[in-house]
Amino acid sequence: MEDVNDSPRAVKVEEHSRCVILTYFQGDINAMVDAHFSRALSKVCKAKPPMGKTKKIRKMIKVGE
Repeated sequence: MEDVNDSPRAVKVEEHSRCVILTYFQGDINAMVDAHFSRALSKVCKAKPPMGKTKKIRKMIKVGE
């Protein structure tokens, strides 16, 4: 059985008419979001051209006169 002292404590508790929201995050949430998007956007890569030569296929369609 878990020790009660090892369980995380809610930092913020919001009670609404039909639900309870428990927040366990401690720290600067704005800094965490900024860091996340900075990492994600720094990994954006450009599309690589296809390997080898590709041939375009064109078909001529003759329309009867």
